[in-house]
Amino acid sequence: MGGKFSGFLICSDFDGTLTCDGRTVPRANLEAIERFESEGGLFTVASGRFPGQIAAIPDLCINTFAVAVNGSVIADIRERPPRLLWTSEVDREVVRRLGERFERMTDVDALIIHSAEDSVTLRHGSPDNPELLLKALSRPVYKFILMREPEITPEIREYAAREFPEVEFEQSWPAGLEGRPGNAGKGNAVRTLVELLGGREVIHTVIAVGDYENDISMIRYADTGYATANAAENVKAAADRVTVSNRDGAIAAIIRDIG
Repeated sequence: MGGKFSGFLICSDFDGTLTCDGRTVPRANLEAIERFESEGGLFTVASGRFPGQIAAIPDLCINTFAVAVNGSVIADIRERPPRLLWTSEVDREVVRRLGERFERMTDVDALIIHSAEDSVTLRHGSPDNPELLLKALSRPVYKFILMREPEITPEIREYAAREFPEVEFEQSWPAGLEGRPGNAGKGNAVRTLVELLGGREVIHTVIAVGDYENDISMIRYADTGYATANAAENVKAAADRVTVSNRDGAIAAIIRDIG
């Protein structure tokens, strides 16, 4: 489709960026996205959520493939069930070792292990942990989360990086430290998405926007990377521009900014 936004791809984080409450896309964003798409632009989300969770959100206005599970999965969520187009798995030996060491990780409240469809949660002292770990190991693992309320400490980050060097770690909210394959992450996934769409000959301008640490890699990859006004300071430092907050219609403001 032709139009002034032909060749543009906007990749938006979901929680804290596209939405205010994690469920509803503000009307200003929806109207701007509809205009952007009607003039040839491609809009998608890059989220830590499962493909099925993204697909279930009403009025999302995605017109291309989505980045899910924090950049370990690219899926066509317009199909039911969503069709996986590209994936990157955490080595199952790493997951096994992590599960076996979990009970000794007393500074961590829970370990959440994600497949493409759902997750299992291990908690200290639970008699279900061995069975849950076996369930997790029986299928591909795309990320895991170490949780500690109210926030992850520097000591937990240091321990995770030292004991599991095969995995890349980043935070998507204060209480969660996410582990993923080294060739995944939102930045690498958006780069792969561009290739799936025909490469830079087709997608000449990539715009990315986010609010937290796990968004930094795609913000750096993009031709223009935006942080929302409500973003963490390290995200603002990585971005080319800072736009309005998620509550003030960040996506609508970006689309106005580009044309």
